[in-house]
Amino acid sequence: MVEHSHPGSGFGPNHRCTDLLQEVLDFLERQIRLIFNCRCNWTTIGKLLVLIFVPTIVAVAGLVMILLTVGPGWVAGIGELVPVAALLEDGNGPARWQTRGRCDSPIMEGGLVRVAIAGGGTGGHVFPALCVARELRAGADLVQLLWFGQTDSLEQRTAADDDIPFTAVAVGKLRRARNPLRMVTRANATDMARVPAGVVQAVRGLRAFAPDVVLTTGGYVAVPVGVAAGVLRIPLVVHEQTVGLGLANRLLARIATAVAVTSEATVPVLPTRAAARAVVTGNPVRESVLAGAGSAALDRFGPGFDPGLPTVLVTGGAQGAHQINTAIGEVVESLLVQANVIHQAGATGLAELQHRATALPSELARRYFVTDFIDGEGMADALALAEIVVCRAGAGTIAELTALGKPAVLIPLSSSAGGEQARAARLLAEAGAAITVPDTVTGERVGAAIAELLSDPDARARLGNAARGLGRPDAGQRLTGLVRTAAGDESVR
Repeated sequence: MVEHSHPGSGFGPNHRCTDLLQEVLDFLERQIRLIFNCRCNWTTIGKLLVLIFVPTIVAVAGLVMILLTVGPGWVAGIGELVPVAALLEDGNGPARWQTRGRCDSPIMEGGLVRVAIAGGGTGGHVFPALCVARELRAGADLVQLLWFGQTDSLEQRTAADDDIPFTAVAVGKLRRARNPLRMVTRANATDMARVPAGVVQAVRGLRAFAPDVVLTTGGYVAVPVGVAAGVLRIPLVVHEQTVGLGLANRLLARIATAVAVTSEATVPVLPTRAAARAVVTGNPVRESVLAGAGSAALDRFGPGFDPGLPTVLVTGGAQGAHQINTAIGEVVESLLVQANVIHQAGATGLAELQHRATALPSELARRYFVTDFIDGEGMADALALAEIVVCRAGAGTIAELTALGKPAVLIPLSSSAGGEQARAARLLAEAGAAITVPDTVTGERVGAAIAELLSDPDARARLGNAARGLGRPDAGQRLTGLVRTAAGDESVR
């Protein structure tokens, strides 16, 4: 059950500020412990001081900037009053909040719902936001949207393509390293200084737009917009696509009205208060993925395929994956004895695989379609045809595989943030919903995993059924419903 902030309930603005401060202190404590487990010298001590004091100075400066932007009325009444002086009838928009000891109760004016969206950097963060935007527009209510993001970015282009108004804010990227001392760089210091400016820009943008709810879907842009929503006490819905929390959502989960997660496995890793406000919605998948046609894939990719054999789809993503390409290249001839293969290899891996294909016997070469890129419609059709998928274990990929109930051989990206892909692959394998090839990836290991499934239709069926049981093809509708409920200031499960 999601609990909203009420006077004296412990979820008001003072508590939100305390949670944010505690998150920063916890981060610093972890870095200090790591540093003092190593040998120290004067250079190390100097970097330690920079690591502690630079973020502190930036945070204090940012807080001052934010308070100056919000206005003295908010400062004077923190914990008791709402920032009405900064928000109501300031020439930038209508009075959209009531004065009830907080500022997260919108007045629904004639069915109009205003939703601010922040998410970007990668397709994994952008698509859930776009899905919600489209679902909201398809509903019965009149909706106004505003997308916050980084200038000249994927999210800006996506918003423009869907005719969604866009506002740019400054963002800062934290370049992480195992050794925290290596995080003390000019680039990190410069980017950290951008975050307070981004929060100020987001505060101004939210004040002008006066949304009923803010949705963040991850990426660095989510931080300034989510913090601004907390400062203005606007209902905040945070969506996490992966099993573990990303860096941005780890911060925002403490102040969110609701935390939408993809899997039940995420709830135990949430902070206690955030776990109480967690809702399992799943990760939205593209509608086109659910509407793919295997017959169309045969026409496009497999005029020479053997219809009596299963089809294996191999993909490392739009840019391909050298590790997957190498492994498949080593065993492609033996695979083609048992199956047809569609292989999206990426531009850099295409030439080598095409060279290998020319050396195949003609009856096998006809069953192998290799290309650099497959568009969205083609990929949906290829997924519909495939009986086995060999791929990475990214959040979007996992959502699509489980929504479709596809047996998969997962090769997680070892360098993914926080080992997230390895964790997701392991969870699916433990649920009997996929086979995973972790650690050392060789053609022999990958080929053996695929061959095992090709020779056992019952095993493929078991994996597919288990995957389908984990899937949430209606995740887009679930997440949109959560956003609507938060906008209506109702309790949310």
